[in-house]
Amino acid sequence: METLLPSREELLYLRKTLTVVEIADHYKKCKSIVEVWLKLHGIKYHEARYGHKIPTILTDLQKDIITGTMLGDGSIPFTSGKNFSFQFTQSTNRSDYVEYIHNALIPFSRKIEKQKRPKPYWKNGKLLHDSIQDYTESIRVRTASCSIFTDIRRRWYVPNIYEKGAVKIVPKDLVLNWRSTAFWFWDDGSNGDSLHIYTDGFIVEDVEFLIHRLSNDLGIIATKNLHDKKFTIRIAAKSRKKFIDGISQFIPSESLKTKVKE
Repeated sequence: METLLPSREELLYLRKTLTVVEIADHYKKCKSIVEVWLKLHGIKYHEARYGHKIPTILTDLQKDIITGTMLGDGSIPFTSGKNFSFQFTQSTNRSDYVEYIHNALIPFSRKIEKQKRPKPYWKNGKLLHDSIQDYTESIRVRTASCSIFTDIRRRWYVPNIYEKGAVKIVPKDLVLNWRSTAFWFWDDGSNGDSLHIYTDGFIVEDVEFLIHRLSNDLGIIATKNLHDKKFTIRIAAKSRKKFIDGISQFIPSESLKTKVKE
């Protein structure tokens, strides 16, 4: 049975989160058919990609999500194109959290993706990712590539954002608030006998700078601790309640409620 031409509104709605190829899969049609539909409806490039003209700024919530997750599990990976995209990956047991991030980043976010990768393991002092027996499953959200995320990569990576080997850093103009700190903690925080934030991916100068920002911006006392030859942040016992109270205002999903237990 031949598929009727979808309405303009239907195509714009789907295009907010799906690529043209994914829309074609949705209708079980080839990409060229979808391109013809877009042309017949007079849908211009930016409308076809975002459902409306591409935004030029992020909302305050989106800015805090990007800041917090870039301190944690978020990244703006290298690509050979002119612009870059943000991506965020978690284990499948946090799918509700990833869905929250996806929805909050609309209209930039694309379709949520499930991934299955070899489970990393240590051998002869090296972390390897070539296991053919053990796998980890994860769920990922990523955004469209656009100048907004290129500018963010420029703040967070050195020395050259257009080089594959660029390294993530903590920007020196970073300022924390409770919401961005909450997203940071959801990614890399640990709540046990003491509160820790695992900053293993940053150099010691960046860790010290983050401790300064916690004190200056939020009034939180913290120290750096050595963990597997890398420095992490430990929240002082006297600041524990204040820290938990501060981030508890911004719990985005059920799977994260255990992180704020007293």
